[in-house]
Amino acid sequence: MTARQALIAAMLLSSLLVACGARADTPATGSTGAAPAGTGGPVVAHLTEWLVVATPSAAKPGTIAFRVRNEGALPHDFVVIRSDLAANRLPTAGGIVDEQQVTVVKKGRPLTPGDSEEISVDLPKGRYVLICNVIGHYNSGQFAAFSVE
Repeated sequence: MTARQALIAAMLLSSLLVACGARADTPATGSTGAAPAGTGGPVVAHLTEWLVVATPSAAKPGTIAFRVRNEGALPHDFVVIRSDLAANRLPTAGGIVDEQQVTVVKKGRPLTPGDSEEISVDLPKGRYVLICNVIGHYNSGQFAAFSVE
């Protein structure tokens, strides 16, 4: 097994463990065991088929830096949405989240496999959903609840 394959396997395993710890239809409470990011972050966000894994899953209000990396084999993107809806209940149309019906706080650029970017955004207290809004990806489970407390 190559080092890259081992890293991908480890990330998938940790993603499964995180996913098993919380129901998709309830908001995250930041109880992943990781301390909330301080003002300025960073929050590390891994995008894979069909997951968004953000560590930590909560932060303090202020400017938060999201370090986003596409660890998958397909193109992905990263969108921060403010919403009190459960992460899996955002309105969709045509296979994507309908961005006209939600509050998009920040949207990154399309990321090819292995690509990364850092996105900084000022977030007040509230509930957010981190998604990939490539056609079919959100509906396949590529989202994560995120809270600012």
